[in-house]
Amino acid sequence: MNYGNRNASSEYTTTDLARGYSAAVVTSVGIALVSRTLMAKRLATLSGPKLILTNAFLNWTAAALAGFANCALMRQKELFEGINVTNKDGSVTYGKSKEAGKTALLQTGLSRFILPFPVLFFPALSITALVKIGCWPRNSTVAKLAELGLCVLSLSLALPGSVALFKQQSMLKLD
Repeated sequence: MNYGNRNASSEYTTTDLARGYSAAVVTSVGIALVSRTLMAKRLATLSGPKLILTNAFLNWTAAALAGFANCALMRQKELFEGINVTNKDGSVTYGKSKEAGKTALLQTGLSRFILPFPVLFFPALSITALVKIGCWPRNSTVAKLAELGLCVLSLSLALPGSVALFKQQSMLKLD
């Protein structure tokens, strides 16, 4: 996914991809393991809505940090070598800019940081509210299907929203 979403002016070798992917996986798994380990005692004392919301916050933190790190590690070539800078209509290429690469990587990373928020919190808040008012299904199969539906709905809304936060093409000021 990161390769497909990269800036096309940055050429990646198989070694670049393997290095970035390995670093991203180690970082993502490390963040998840450390955050779960640090919060294990606290999570053991919680139940019901507090457990659901705390798990959602913990999962968002891990997913957001891992997503940002994953993007930065997988696309680090854009940061170090820059990306092509063109005129407004894209007909003239002026060369590569590290500043443009940095800006593009930061914006993509921020969208990865924001994306998991509604995906994790919308279902958690919805389930918590429905449990409180007694409308959450008691049948586990129906409850799982309802939870799946809430996740699909939140992802369907969150993904386009997080992608739309930043323009596909940006203008940078010359110094």
